[in-house]
Amino acid sequence: MTALGPLLAAARARFLASSDSPGLDAQLLMAHVLDAGRAHVIAHPERELTPAQEARFAALVERRAAGEPMAYILGQRAFYDRTFNVTPDVLIPRPETETLVELAIAAPQAQRPGAVIVDIGAGSGAIAITVAAHCPQASVHAVDISAGALDVARSNAALNGVALTFHHGDLLAPIIDAALTVDVLLANLPYIESGVLLELDVSRYEPALALDGGPDGLDIVRRLLTQAPRVLAQDALALLEIGADQGARRPSWRASPYLMHGWMSCKIWRAWIGSSARSGFHARDDTVEVGVIDIRVAIGLDHDAVAGDACEGGLWRGRRSAVGRASQRGVGPVDGTGADQHDIRLLDLGRAGSTGASDEH
Repeated sequence: MTALGPLLAAARARFLASSDSPGLDAQLLMAHVLDAGRAHVIAHPERELTPAQEARFAALVERRAAGEPMAYILGQRAFYDRTFNVTPDVLIPRPETETLVELAIAAPQAQRPGAVIVDIGAGSGAIAITVAAHCPQASVHAVDISAGALDVARSNAALNGVALTFHHGDLLAPIIDAALTVDVLLANLPYIESGVLLELDVSRYEPALALDGGPDGLDIVRRLLTQAPRVLAQDALALLEIGADQGARRPSWRASPYLMHGWMSCKIWRAWIGSSARSGFHARDDTVEVGVIDIRVAIGLDHDAVAGDACEGGLWRGRRSAVGRASQRGVGPVDGTGADQHDIRLLDLGRAGSTGASDEH
């Protein structure tokens, strides 16, 4: 039998090329094999492993040395203030996505009795379940097109003792079919460009369905934005995560004095590292807003002639209307006469292609 100290040292050496935290990875794998805490592993380097334990540890070391994410090897991932089961059917939750959760929980729309909160592309359920746990007065719905992902999400709801409703379907289709009016819409949709996805380590293990955003990475975001007006409440909040560089680098996302068809205003928010004790990210309206998005360009619709009205502060809000009528009516600033004040925010957070190797513990 071999003591765990030398085994940890050998594993750490194996991980130097594949991990930003080789020592921690080795300790966590050993703790998993021994069904003990990491503190026990650190405190007892003299403990000897049985042949079966040593063989199991060696197998896990090989998986990690090959680049497999720790979350899949251990079968769980910490997110916000709770733990979630993860399998290759779901994207591994990232700490930057906690910003979306923080903003949702703090939103007045989410705190109303009976508020309807919908998470699109729920995956493991990390977003929906965490928000549901912090907003017990709300009715939370989680939607995913993957039946396997929904199975994982249901297991996580049971694991965390949280009740919510799950829907199998494409984007907002199940919500539209259920005739729900949504107060808070949340989504962390695929946003990696198809042409670069296979070049990224993240594509080796995590599901392409949760990563591939089409030619420019924004196809699914555009589809969701076209559906949103059919379900959003008058003053609804929508929070969508996009790639960390997609807000700044794409001409279609740059500030514009116009809005699509008069029913939506949209902001790009960038999260700054180091402000949040929990996630390391925090979005502040006074410093983070990059600009108002020209949604017409973003979702690929025709440009209607909507220029000519004054714009205060660079932020336009228009009245919601049917798409067919909007182009006839044009766009105007907020005037308080029956306008729907949707707050649509694209959170410029995601680190496209990151495997989360150094932050998945």
